[in-house]
Amino acid sequence: MIQLVIFLFLQHITIYTVIFFGILGFLIGFFIRSQGLAKEKKKLRNLQNEADINKARIESLEKKANELKNNNSGDRNK
Repeated sequence: MIQLVIFLFLQHITIYTVIFFGILGFLIGFFIRSQGLAKEKKKLRNLQNEADINKARIESLEKKANELKNNNSGDRNK
């Protein structure tokens, strides 16, 4: 009985049906992949912004450390 149902179903499948579902599957896969890539790009931008902020913070701390070092060495010379 199941074989008869499968046989009847397969008789009504045309090449256009196969092409339609192939294109539909491609579009769905493309959409899912592009959504995943968009999320990853957003994460990457956030990490780059965080790295820039950290770099600026490190540079300001190094500047303060050099100023303190120069002030301490100037005080010792007096």
